[in-house]
Amino acid sequence: MDHSKQRRPYSVHPSIPYAQDILRNLPDKTGLSLAEWGSLLDREGPEDTKSRRDWLKTEHGLGWRDR
Repeated sequence: MDHSKQRRPYSVHPSIPYAQDILRNLPDKTGLSLAEWGSLLDREGPEDTKSRRDWLKTEHGLGWRDR
């Protein structure tokens, strides 16, 4: 029996490969890996989540950009 054409009952949500692509491309696009960004945040970033998000966006150009 050819199992390659069997339909699987569940599939990965499209956001999973999207997020994996972002993480895979992060070093090429920003010069730092996710772990390196985390270290930078710990060393130099603000304490609370909102301030960290704003700092990454304003100081380093990360995150969603207004189109």
